[in-house]
Amino acid sequence: MTVTATDTAGNPTTSTFKITVQRDTDGDGDPDVTDTDDDGDGYTDVEETAKGTDPKDSTSKPTTPPTPQPTISNPTQTVIDEKPISNIVLLLRSSINRYG
Repeated sequence: MTVTATDTAGNPTTSTFKITVQRDTDGDGDPDVTDTDDDGDGYTDVEETAKGTDPKDSTSKPTTPPTPQPTISNPTQTVIDEKPISNIVLLLRSSINRYG
């Protein structure tokens, strides 16, 4: 895309920009290229592909419950020389109920 801007003195400046639009199937703000669950149905894309369902379609789900995805409850900690950090807590949760 080429854009021309003119300052108050009438001097034009032209610049060319490359714009890349990334798909976000489930609208969660995380583009599909980095989203592990593109359609937001609680099953990872890897699980859906392995079980023969469509990772871009939230209504296409495997018949088995999803593998719980870990979350870190205290991800931000400050490291101070010679002082231990607190325990890091991982929680395993499924984002949908057992029967989808």
